[in-house]
Amino acid sequence: MLTASFITTVPSNLTVVQGSKAVLNCSVNEDIQAKLVWTMKNSGEIIPSDKDDHIEILPDGPLVFHNVRKEDQGFYQCSVKVNDTKASKTTNTHWAYLEVQGIFNRFMFDNKILPCKLSG
Repeated sequence: MLTASFITTVPSNLTVVQGSKAVLNCSVNEDIQAKLVWTMKNSGEIIPSDKDDHIEILPDGPLVFHNVRKEDQGFYQCSVKVNDTKASKTTNTHWAYLEVQGIFNRFMFDNKILPCKLSG
């Protein structure tokens, strides 16, 4: 098992509004030949599909959600594979939580005052 630390940018927890764009960042040391792998807890490895462009993994590592859906909410893991060998979990595995709020939830937490005119 590999033990060197290859991940140079780790993902952070993120809260977004449903329908918006979300980016979980993760990148590897450019000096090594490594593959960045994203997985969703209890769902397995994320493999973007040509049929559904709502999830994309950029060449430099970030996981991008276009038009975030409620079902995207959950824990995401960024890890490294070198020569098809998974690197040590302690140094090369990082988790982030993506929270997706509905539009109603977003207004509740924004503390905005909306004018309202009553009649009757």
